[in-house]
Amino acid sequence: MDKPASRHFSVLIIDDEPQVTSELRELLENSGYRCVTSTHRESAIASFQADPNIGLVICDLYLGQDNGIRLIESLKEVAGNGRFFESKTYTVSLAGCRIED
Repeated sequence: MDKPASRHFSVLIIDDEPQVTSELRELLENSGYRCVTSTHRESAIASFQADPNIGLVICDLYLGQDNGIRLIESLKEVAGNGRFFESKTYTVSLAGCRIED
């Protein structure tokens, strides 16, 4: 099966569990997205600052001692008024995955 054409933006995946970031990355890259992964706040902010093509941030709601919503708010501050991106938070449990808006 041919890979779809490359997308025009990158995806930043943030989760404190490397297996989750790896699985999401594989799924999205197989769909033609370029992905950047991070397992903690500092590297997520650094990656976001370094790659102006990031247009979607997918973030775990619970990041160990940190909070995904606070991290998204920090990324919005870094972005300022001149950069826009979509964000989604999620939680993973034994019952499945839940996406938050």
